[in-house]
Amino acid sequence: MHKANLKLGSVSLIAVLAGLTVSQPALAQDEADSASEGLGAIIVTAQRRAETLQDAGLPVAAVSGNQLVEQGVTDVTNLTNLVPAIQINTLYGATPSFSLRGVGNFVANVNSETAVIVNLDGVPVARPTGVAGQFFDLERVEVLKGPQGTLYGRNATGGAINFISRQPDLSGSVSGYANFSYGNYDAIKFDAAVNLPVAQDVAIRVAGMSSTRDGFYSDGTGDEDIKGIRATMLARVSDGVSLTLSGNFTHSGGKGTGSTWKGLDKFIGMEDSRGDSLFVGQTIVPISDVPGAVPAFQDNDFWGFYAKLEIDTPLGVVTFQPSYRKSELDFLGVSNFHARVIEDSEQTTAELRLVSDNDSAFEYIFGAFYMDEDNVSQVNFNQQTFANYTSLQPSSKAWAGYARLTYHVTDDMRLIGGIRYTDDKRSTYQDNINVNILGCFLPTPCVNPVSLDTSPPDFVPFDEDGNLINGQVEFPEGNFFPDDPMFGPLAGAPATSINGGIFEADKKFTKFTWRAAAEYDVTPDSLLYVSYETGFKAGGFYNTTAPERSFDPETVGAFTLGSKNRFMNDRLQVNVEAFHWTYKDRQLSFLTNDSEGVTTFVTRNVGKVVIQGAELDLLARVTRNTMIGANVQYLDTELKDFVYEQLAGGAGPNTGCAVTNNGPVPGSPFSNYTVNCNGKAAAYSPKWTLSGNVEQTVPLQNGADLVFSAQGRYQSSSINGFDFLPQQEVDGYFVGDLGLNYESNEGFYIAAFVRNVTDKVVASNTQKHPYSGTLFAQVLSPPRTYGVRVGVEF
Repeated sequence: MHKANLKLGSVSLIAVLAGLTVSQPALAQDEADSASEGLGAIIVTAQRRAETLQDAGLPVAAVSGNQLVEQGVTDVTNLTNLVPAIQINTLYGATPSFSLRGVGNFVANVNSETAVIVNLDGVPVARPTGVAGQFFDLERVEVLKGPQGTLYGRNATGGAINFISRQPDLSGSVSGYANFSYGNYDAIKFDAAVNLPVAQDVAIRVAGMSSTRDGFYSDGTGDEDIKGIRATMLARVSDGVSLTLSGNFTHSGGKGTGSTWKGLDKFIGMEDSRGDSLFVGQTIVPISDVPGAVPAFQDNDFWGFYAKLEIDTPLGVVTFQPSYRKSELDFLGVSNFHARVIEDSEQTTAELRLVSDNDSAFEYIFGAFYMDEDNVSQVNFNQQTFANYTSLQPSSKAWAGYARLTYHVTDDMRLIGGIRYTDDKRSTYQDNINVNILGCFLPTPCVNPVSLDTSPPDFVPFDEDGNLINGQVEFPEGNFFPDDPMFGPLAGAPATSINGGIFEADKKFTKFTWRAAAEYDVTPDSLLYVSYETGFKAGGFYNTTAPERSFDPETVGAFTLGSKNRFMNDRLQVNVEAFHWTYKDRQLSFLTNDSEGVTTFVTRNVGKVVIQGAELDLLARVTRNTMIGANVQYLDTELKDFVYEQLAGGAGPNTGCAVTNNGPVPGSPFSNYTVNCNGKAAAYSPKWTLSGNVEQTVPLQNGADLVFSAQGRYQSSSINGFDFLPQQEVDGYFVGDLGLNYESNEGFYIAAFVRNVTDKVVASNTQKHPYSGTLFAQVLSPPRTYGVRVGVEF
């Protein structure tokens, strides 16, 4: 099975989610399969060399580009419906948070990082915001589950998501396609690509997309406004030498992610005054009444460029790939409070790799990787009775060397070993001012007189370098909250400010990670594999006025036992995987009070999580025109040694975990509490995820095909927040989709679709308000959507 002859030019990707961890495995018929009545093959490069998905001895899912188009995927959060192992959500702004089988973190600013790394055509993206608008003209998306400790230069404790774009064709012909769709919520999407030969052995591929949609929420949030373009040149310089140059640009606008208060009717937005009744008796101001607040918006730009030189040598293929990426964020997100962010991020990477061919007893991969990342972030969190102005400027310089060796013990058995050494130096510069008064957003001044220069149109009190201007924000004694009932007990109270001062620090984190595995071809169509791999994510710093400001690395060790099988002349696929992960020193980011009594977003190392389970994937071509598929994932997670300290006043921390009061902190209005979450299941980890689909093709007399598809996904109950509160529990639910597609034999199609047929809406993320025990902000899954799609290929 391992040495199957791969004729890449003749293998046609079927629009199915085939392989070990596929949630919707059959949505379109592969042309090559029509003759063979088999399932065909999907090619992946998850292990740095081309191989079929069935030959890859690791847990990986692959979603074809055609399937992404058919499912209308425009945002990374949509992958949750396609790959059962991963949960992706966004609380506010443009920052998605990833959780893969319980390994993940809530990413809210540049100080925190995701445990699942995204790679765009082999280039790791340090900031999760950088994946916006990349879902067009893709060959496939690969989801690697578990730590990637040897073949990928960037830290990844949870897994990796690889975006692989379609490359130029050197056949000398002009080709391309165009797709257009329209649906409810005035959803309009257009994407197109063209392949142009410009010289012998030189071609350029240009692709672009535009996707707009009205907001799902009553205040206009939850909308979409994305535009992107990508241009790639491929040149065969000589025999065995090729050069790829690629650049892309994406813009995301509109209002951005929406949310609502738990307890309101569906999709009543945060800026809708109908939520004001929930604030009765609270000491905070309704978001819709925050003076000076401007409506939510986003104006974000992303650029990327890479070059790839590949040289075929007697030792193997040498690849050198340098890259540069830049993002400019400017958004105001509204969830349980306003978050205003202006952020510039730049990253430079370079990777050198040698990959041997696979026709000898020894196979090898050697590589070296370097990454330099710099961020300047201006942040204002307006929490209605508290405002925080922060300048965050973290940076990272990391390099890694890695190697993997494969020894063919026999023609059917292989032993694999891999190792990587990582050296990651983190540094930070940060300054912050915390104001215990109603915050404000320009251009409208605050309620109370403050020394803010409101004339500049840009975000103040920051200078052009992103630093806080000394003395720009001051609330001397004598300023008071207005004597208004909406302020409750705070009415007439004096306002104060705390200047956290400038903090600079740096730390170096080093680690060896490794992989050991064995593969055995039981038959030419059955693979048995076992592996153990470790992963590592460096520590860093968080923003606070207190002395404690840093956190340590986290690690994962993952054991996997799997089998991939094809039966009945390639018409039945049965893949199964069992896994056991140990997640240590988890980096958990959450809002809490620091030792100075200031509410801040901290990252701390907390205990251990044991993750185990199994996944079964079935795919069958029942007849020449009938495909069915099913996937079942069982996931059992348990928090162990998951204990941490937290400061709180009143009745203590608002958490669903056990709490012990250790007594008041001298000189502080708070007491110190021990929070013990042992025995709880990890957040974003449903015990059961089941999915299935059927596709029926009806050949027509004119040579065209009528294709009907139906698919559904069930997810059992889970917790969708890191506080483990009853308000964060989500009951089990089912979502189903329907599609009808007319495919002509002349290169065009017309389709109709309905997604979320039953209009089942659930909360994908629930976060408590930092100053209330009863207010919870929720991000909701999309409601029922429907529309038509047409396309042509030439």
